[in-house]
Amino acid sequence: LNKHPTLQNAYVLTTRRKGETWLVVVAGSYPSRKAATTAVSDLPPGLQKPGPWIRRFNALQDSVKAAIK
Repeated sequence: LNKHPTLQNAYVLTTRRKGETWLVVVAGSYPSRKAATTAVSDLPPGLQKPGPWIRRFNALQDSVKAAIK
């Protein structure tokens, strides 16, 4: 994130997926999935390429809780 000053308000969370540890970057909260999808075009190209995974906060909270068990 240090390479991308536009993401200085982003958060990095640790979670687990399919038995592996993942680092999840939360770059914002949006009123709808459509708004979040549109916001992807504002990300630096290097972060657009992997295809950001847009998720609802409750799903993200569940995965973080599972990771700390």
